[in-house]
Amino acid sequence: MTFRDTNTDTDTDTDTDTDTDPNYRKRLRLQPVYFEGGQFNIIDSEKYHLAIKLLRESIADGGASMFCSDNLITWNKNLSFLREERFQTMLKDPTRDDMEKGTIWRQYILRYFAKYSLDLDGDFMECGAYKGSTA
Repeated sequence: MTFRDTNTDTDTDTDTDTDTDPNYRKRLRLQPVYFEGGQFNIIDSEKYHLAIKLLRESIADGGASMFCSDNLITWNKNLSFLREERFQTMLKDPTRDDMEKGTIWRQYILRYFAKYSLDLDGDFMECGAYKGSTA
């Protein structure tokens, strides 16, 4: 399990003139997040890891914005949920296994839509099983 938040920009100079400083907007941007977790049904892990390495080398940012877990591989997508305290806590929790951590995107999507369904008439029910990773 690898999680890398490369956002190390801590420049908080409030005296910067935003109209004349060409790097002002660049400094405000969050840097990419990289996440690599468990994949399922891989029969040749050597080939799989080589493919991921080659893919990272072929992406403009070197794969810094890549999410690769739970049989999902994507890059240059909004992974800001990985910076949320709820998910940061989950990733650092030693009682959670790699399978739970690896399905973090799936858990985020379920939480996202559950939250938005609260304003709808009727009931919401998620019928997963404990440690079933919301199968």
